[in-house]
Amino acid sequence: MASPASNVPSKVSSTDPTSCAPRFETLTVILVSYNSRDILRQTAPPLRDLAHVVIVDNASDDDTVAVAQALLPNSTVHASPVNLGFGRANNVALEQATTPFALLLNPDCRFDPAMVQRLLDAAARYPNAAILAPCLHDARGKAQVAYDGPFWQRGGPPYLEPSGDLCADFLPGAALLLRLERFRDVGYFDPAIFMYYEDDDLCLRLRRAGHALVLVQDATLEHLVGQSSRRTLRLLHRKYFHEMASRLYVWSKYRGRAPALKLAAKLALTNLLKLPLFALTFNGHMTVRSLGRVQAALKAFVQIKPRGDAA
Repeated sequence: MASPASNVPSKVSSTDPTSCAPRFETLTVILVSYNSRDILRQTAPPLRDLAHVVIVDNASDDDTVAVAQALLPNSTVHASPVNLGFGRANNVALEQATTPFALLLNPDCRFDPAMVQRLLDAAARYPNAAILAPCLHDARGKAQVAYDGPFWQRGGPPYLEPSGDLCADFLPGAALLLRLERFRDVGYFDPAIFMYYEDDDLCLRLRRAGHALVLVQDATLEHLVGQSSRRTLRLLHRKYFHEMASRLYVWSKYRGRAPALKLAAKLALTNLLKLPLFALTFNGHMTVRSLGRVQAALKAFVQIKPRGDAA
């Protein structure tokens, strides 16, 4: 679990939004889209006047690219011919960024200039921070998990909203301000991870390199969870397959091959036993979830190679 940052004040004075430079010349805003046409119509307009906006589209089969270009005519839109996954698509933009900072922003997050200014102000206060993140809430104002401990320690006490800025072991990838100079030796997202747990891996590598991750208490962001792309049974299957495959890959990377395969066997058996019940009750969502997890767990026995236990 995260612990309060040393020498971090419990409260930070807010910044007047009217004093913010609206173009944010030191910042590149990066969005990765996949069939995100509808949500971009809601969340993209506030980005129109920013100096540096990059959208990497993961081979959407709707008109996301055309909508992005129409909504944000001054942005750079990369239309990938194949789905690169979340981390690799972000890497495309990060490797071309020339600004000191980059803001990774999910398409289902509502951009707020005041929030961004508070993140940049915090970056000036904490020069050792590689990543700074806002506190997340949903459309009703309910707090979402915005910090956590290492993935193998989760499932503990309930999430508590911070009373001040906080040093964390993990910050979720919905919105992250990256100080790019801190990534020269660490690198960006692991290209072996298609989707899910890539933010865990990045945070772990940064922490092991001695860099701080800071949750900024007075920077808040509305996150419309699960609306980055439309949901179909095919996409739900892909989601649960990659979620499990990435979990097992990262588990192997940091905890060792044997523990990862033990976990894979347990999860394969658990979900295999559930499949007939979900199929007989015509529960399509739960059926594709269990099927995707079983397939990913079985594939792990072929794909996870010996790596040795993590230090």
